[in-house]
Amino acid sequence: MKESKPYAKLRGRLAERGLTQNEIATMLGVSLTSVNNKLTGKTEFSPKEMKILKMTLDLETIDAYFFAD
Repeated sequence: MKESKPYAKLRGRLAERGLTQNEIATMLGVSLTSVNNKLTGKTEFSPKEMKILKMTLDLETIDAYFFAD
């Protein structure tokens, strides 16, 4: 059984843009620990955070980045 990594596509997009977790934390107004917890699937991104990341990363849609199986 293949184990999926939460937010793998989002992590890839962040890497493409050269953004660090520290930079994302600053953008979202949260701690580095909070960003790490979100990217590892321990906690959820809020709708506001998804909107900020959608605009920052120039995503056409959030579905593939936040709601993919």
